[in-house]
Amino acid sequence: MDGELLFVILSSVAQQEVENISTNVKKGLKMKMQRGELVGFQTLSENNAGKQLVKIEKDIRALEAKRAKLVDMRLEEVLDKETYESNYLDLTGQIEQLQAQRRDLQEAAESENAMKNTLRSLKRCWKNLTAIFLKA
Repeated sequence: MDGELLFVILSSVAQQEVENISTNVKKGLKMKMQRGELVGFQTLSENNAGKQLVKIEKDIRALEAKRAKLVDMRLEEVLDKETYESNYLDLTGQIEQLQAQRRDLQEAAESENAMKNTLRSLKRCWKNLTAIFLKA
């Protein structure tokens, strides 16, 4: 009887985790669609997330360097105020967009790692439960 109760509890935990994973995946796909990205053509993995994060970091640094150069050009009065403000706002917007993508990607990678760990734990529990039932 105790084994059956444990089995029911672990099954419930597994079902809840499946529902959580499904919700997280749907949320991630919705965010990708809102950003205008293609959905279903690329899966997120630690390797892929790492490569994307490196690229985003590089792009952010490049845009920040451009923005710093823009400030220098304005201070040296190479640029008029209107051109400076327009370009500064454009670069700042691009930086903020990349920073938002970086946050989303970091959250997705963390969520994926948590899901992988949970699934590993569930597999171990399942193997232990199976071993218990086979001995009985």
